[in-house]
Amino acid sequence: MVKTIALSSTAFFSFTPSQDQIRSVVAKNLNRKLKSLPKDVDSKTDPVIVKAFQEAKDYLIAEENKKPFNKRKVEGDASETGLVKFVQPLLVGGSTGCFDLGGLEGVRDNHPVVPDVVGDPSMIPFSSDIKFNLIIRDMN
Repeated sequence: MVKTIALSSTAFFSFTPSQDQIRSVVAKNLNRKLKSLPKDVDSKTDPVIVKAFQEAKDYLIAEENKKPFNKRKVEGDASETGLVKFVQPLLVGGSTGCFDLGGLEGVRDNHPVVPDVVGDPSMIPFSSDIKFNLIIRDMN
């Protein structure tokens, strides 16, 4: 059942910090006022600031990944989000998991979505109207 939930949903763990979150960390790390930092960085931005923005982004992502699975950000509809947060801890193995399947991504990587004749994924996204979805995966 756990594997079925992981393979039949399309929700996934995803976190991308906002520019405001990144800027706040940079301001704190560089001991600067938030107003003195650019809203975004580009090729013309001071390399020290660019590096600080990248380090802040990496830090925020690492902090998100330290959170328990039920507290992490998930992309997907509400039902699938709940299911994914429920099954992920069971899929990681070790002292907390029941199965050592490499987590949600590991299960999905081992059973990829089969492409249709034009190369698109063979799937029907979940429909609230008919309470149905379909994903055809390679189980070999």
